[in-house]
Amino acid sequence: MSELITENAPIDLSAEENNPIDSRLREFHSLSAEIVDLFYTQTLSPDIISTPAEVCEAFSSMILRHWDLCCIVIYLRDEDGHLRESAIHSHEHFDEAKARAVGDQFASVVEQKGEELQAWLDENDAEATGESERNLRRTLEETGLHAGVAVPIHARGRLVGALVAITVFPERLRAALNGLRFIAAPVVIGIGNARRASALREQNQRIEHLVEELRQHSKALEEANRELRHVAHYRSLFLSRMSHEHR
Repeated sequence: MSELITENAPIDLSAEENNPIDSRLREFHSLSAEIVDLFYTQTLSPDIISTPAEVCEAFSSMILRHWDLCCIVIYLRDEDGHLRESAIHSHEHFDEAKARAVGDQFASVVEQKGEELQAWLDENDAEATGESERNLRRTLEETGLHAGVAVPIHARGRLVGALVAITVFPERLRAALNGLRFIAAPVVIGIGNARRASALREQNQRIEHLVEELRQHSKALEEANRELRHVAHYRSLFLSRMSHEHR
């Protein structure tokens, strides 16, 4: 009887797919696996992902694969304390110059406020936005974009970067928002790994250079010693001959 009920009962195969929580968990699981794979590659194949810019590029590609946004721009704090573009990935049909201008404006506001920034043209935010937010909305309108988010990246309580995502599809950006927040910390870890690896490579190169200089100096010293021995030998022969002639 139970078999007949099971057999005849309608089965909703899309129930799991329509469950936003399950879908989000699968998405984060896939994202986590890609992040681990990136770190694994960075550790065991440093020639593939070796610089902070390459790390940012890899994370940008990862984000675009998952949510198909128009543009991802990652900013890092430079030595002067300002956020500077480290990597930009945009859709092939979108003007990268416009994306860069919008991203720079978002990053500038994040640098000032140190907190997450959102702008949605499909929402009426006139009461909640300040002058900077209104300027951002105006810039989005002028460039044909409909939404933008800037997620600050902090390390040890200090703003070290920002991840900016902009799109013409606000619903895609809303779906990606938690993922963008999730991926911000791994970006810092990946960049830190790249910088440490770069520092180690530079240190090894300096050591190798010093070893080579030492080898060259040692070779020159050996040649000088050999020449001195020759001089001493000839001097000894000369003195011996002079002594013999005096006798």
